[in-house]
Amino acid sequence: LRVLIRKFTLTLPLNPTLHQPLEYRLKAQLDDAARSVKRNIEEGWKRPTTKEYLVFLGYSQASLAEVKGDIEDARVDGFLPSRPGSTLLSKGFDLRVYKGPRKGENWGEPTDPRHPYSKALSLLDPKTISYEMFIELINKTDNLLIRLVSSLETKEKVSHRW
Repeated sequence: LRVLIRKFTLTLPLNPTLHQPLEYRLKAQLDDAARSVKRNIEEGWKRPTTKEYLVFLGYSQASLAEVKGDIEDARVDGFLPSRPGSTLLSKGFDLRVYKGPRKGENWGEPTDPRHPYSKALSLLDPKTISYEMFIELINKTDNLLIRLVSSLETKEKVSHRW
């Protein structure tokens, strides 16, 4: 999500002008919110307790909601096209759940050549990204976060019984 957001925001002006202040603010806000989704997961993972991790996952979910709102604004304001029926799969991004790299392997960022999305990202023209593609990715990310939180809350309840 963060990398795809970045590809899109690079199409927006880098410097504010009297005629383009909205694009500049949108760019900065989207980049920051998408970065926060990832960074809060990472920071929470390093916390000593599951309870603290859950708090940071909540921050991540809030940042994801912020990304969704900004994407909706980008569509309404005419910066991001809506193309009903467009999907990430059509661009080479298969969102079926990967089990992850094998033990000892590290995919790293999606820009890493070993990552399953690396080729699709390198070939992606940011001007072909649509509102529907972002919503698809945001909803998938939200669903995975909800499942993770639910699993950790169950774990937390079970550990308190002992």
